[in-house]
Amino acid sequence: MESIMKSQGIHIPSKFKDAHNLRQQEAARQVRINDLKAFREQRRRSQEQMEALEQRQKEHLEGFRKKQRESREHTDMSV
Repeated sequence: MESIMKSQGIHIPSKFKDAHNLRQQEAARQVRINDLKAFREQRRRSQEQMEALEQRQKEHLEGFRKKQRESREHTDMSV
């Protein structure tokens, strides 16, 4: 856009250029902030999923050991 205006002989005051650059910088900063927030949220969700998986595995293992124990006790009683 700036090149079009220059080709037509229109002068753009530097304060407008500066304002435009500041808006671009602020927009880029906001994108980085949003990306960081999304990354942190994804990492938090992944951590929660991992903890839930570990808890299910722990519960499954405890249930399996309990069944083995009961099976051995039942076998010992029948012998």
